[in-house]
Amino acid sequence: MEYVRKQIQIAMLNGLCSTDPKVKVFWDAVPCEKDIPTPEELILYISEMVRRKKII
Repeated sequence: MEYVRKQIQIAMLNGLCSTDPKVKVFWDAVPCEKDIPTPEELILYISEMVRRKKII
């Protein structure tokens, strides 16, 4: 589990460092308690987006 969490964090950091304005808007929309979201916060946010759009 810790390995997967670390891999998600690495992917998140790559996204957070993006200069693409659309990517920045996405990351700014992710609710988080600190400066950057945790993997859990990101997963909750994405799952809520999917639920609202009825993608699944």
